[in-house]
Amino acid sequence: MKTETLDPIRARLYDAFRSPAFPCNPRPFLHELLKGCEEEGTGWIGTDTAARLMLTLMQMTWGQASTVDSVREYARLDGLFPE
Repeated sequence: MKTETLDPIRARLYDAFRSPAFPCNPRPFLHELLKGCEEEGTGWIGTDTAARLMLTLMQMTWGQASTVDSVREYARLDGLFPE
């Protein structure tokens, strides 16, 4: 999915991660991720285009200036929700 061919509102989602007015609603980003996977296939989730949306969602979760150690976060969540 090329962001240049998207309508202006959808294209803005891909640049939200660097916006000074940070978004607070994750739904448009989740919807766009789903739409990208439906249009391009599930491998699309590993592209830089999808990563821009994922980064915004991660910033919503952990904060804009955070650094996340995925191994430590996995261990933390695994401990909170045992099988």
